[in-house]
Amino acid sequence: MVLKTHQGLYGIIWLMLLLILIQSGAINFPGVAYVHMGLGALVLVISYVNYDSVAKTACPDRTKRIVKTYFSFSIAQAVLGVIVFVVGVYDLFGICQMGIIQFLHLFIAIAMITQAASAATSYDMWEEKEFLQPAKAEATTP
Repeated sequence: MVLKTHQGLYGIIWLMLLLILIQSGAINFPGVAYVHMGLGALVLVISYVNYDSVAKTACPDRTKRIVKTYFSFSIAQAVLGVIVFVVGVYDLFGICQMGIIQFLHLFIAIAMITQAASAATSYDMWEEKEFLQPAKAEATTP
């Protein structure tokens, strides 16, 4: 099964949301760390596929840069995720039960989901040529 570009762009948003819920502890079960790693690997793959697919289109360069950014974030996430798994959880300056690496992992995940949403919307608007059509003025009644 091959995803269409817009499916991959929107799909990664939901996958990232699931990963953030897992990371936050809202979803917890035995083996959750391994599921998180598997889904994280899937994010890395889908991010690359999205980057490659969008790069081959004539969509605006801004959209291409956003997709490239979240692909780069996914690489950083993979590195940070491995570090978190190997090192474990530490206290972050007595503020929260999260190490600095784990905090960065969560912070980048949140940044990544916002970038993914922006890219998906931008690509979708370009694909549907919505930005080329003048907005229709609605009739107003006094």
